[in-house]
Amino acid sequence: MLIGVVAHVNREDMAQELIDHIGADVFCFDHTFPPSPKGCADNHIRVLRQLCMLATPGEWVVVCEDDAQPVQDFRNQLKAALLKAGSPLVNFYLGAGSPHGAVGQAVIPAVEAAEASAASWIVSDWFISTVAYAVRSPLLSGLVTGISDMGGPTEIRINEWTHHTRTKTWYTQPSLVDHHDGPSLVNSAMTQSVHRAHRFGTRDTWNRRTVEMGYARGWSPVA
Repeated sequence: MLIGVVAHVNREDMAQELIDHIGADVFCFDHTFPPSPKGCADNHIRVLRQLCMLATPGEWVVVCEDDAQPVQDFRNQLKAALLKAGSPLVNFYLGAGSPHGAVGQAVIPAVEAAEASAASWIVSDWFISTVAYAVRSPLLSGLVTGISDMGGPTEIRINEWTHHTRTKTWYTQPSLVDHHDGPSLVNSAMTQSVHRAHRFGTRDTWNRRTVEMGYARGWSPVA
């Protein structure tokens, strides 16, 4: 398993602390001013390309953003969870505040259902967040090529790619990273809403039980 960190120079201290804490294998700093969704997406692509070059066949690669706040014993929790993953695309963060309008209609019921059934996973047709995610190496080249030809924020690009390739996103429950709820570098409106994980923590054991996330009427990840 390889880990990469996507960071901006405005958060250099935060990023370096994360890099050291999780033992990141690669990292890239975005130097664009002002920070922009395009710059962030380009930085994700740079990290994914580096991981693609380093990864062995079948290996998992993990990408974390500089504002990710991982659980204790992060690498061991990653390994245990990924052994049970049923998709080559895993997301380690499912939080409140994004996507707007969908939380009450789709995300929260799925989180509650997972908790009630002791399921380790929520399965969705939507890739919502890039705070922390994992990709199995056979998909990496296609993912990098696909999102490089798109515009917009990284999560929208990856979400579109998942629809083209019919790739499901499996969300760990609980989330293995939380989100540092400070001001957004690229979207000042995001400071007006709370962005924290619905459930955050570790598991003694991970299982393959899943809950399907439903659909909210009229919802898209950019709403």
